[in-house]
Amino acid sequence: MEAKHRLGVLGLVALFGCGESPVTPPTPDATPQTDSVFPLSDFGPADGNISKDAGQGCANCPNACVTWHEDKDNDGYGRKGSTAEMACSKPQGGAFSWADNDADCADGDARANPDAKSFFHEGIKGDHDLPWDFNCNGIVETEFDYPAVKCPETFDRTECKSSLTEIGWHMDEQPPCGHLGEVYLTCTLSGTMHVRCRPDVTEKKTQRCR
Repeated sequence: MEAKHRLGVLGLVALFGCGESPVTPPTPDATPQTDSVFPLSDFGPADGNISKDAGQGCANCPNACVTWHEDKDNDGYGRKGSTAEMACSKPQGGAFSWADNDADCADGDARANPDAKSFFHEGIKGDHDLPWDFNCNGIVETEFDYPAVKCPETFDRTECKSSLTEIGWHMDEQPPCGHLGEVYLTCTLSGTMHVRCRPDVTEKKTQRCR
């Protein structure tokens, strides 16, 4: 009887094991795969100047990736040497605008940019090496580029009257940018005690530059 009992116990052990918990095999990482997320800080300084819908770098650009530059005067031209931001589209929001170039030589004055055509009697705002270079070409151009003229030393009235074939600045006194000067238009013989060929009609002009 005792032998049969032992055989029964052994059979149960063989059938159900020794009471040890089964080993569960490791399962693969079940973390779902999602599209890549690119934090805003990866593409520029965290100064709030690029909004989260600005393109966030160049991941998955439908078209070419663009280099954007700070445009603080909002004239369509970015500041030379400014920090570049790479983005699919133009960044929106923030303290200033953005441009797809860095051609602005004075990004604090909207009058100054490579497309400037006008001449001005006041210089570029701020401190600049060329405060009158409004079109950013490295050259200061004057609007009234008249030659230096003077009335001739003659006592002949006809010669004096016809001496100026073109208007010009008095002598070599072409005024600097933003300054007032005198332009000679015609000469005439005049005077009582000391008759001489003198300026007859003059005009004051402020030299404008770009």
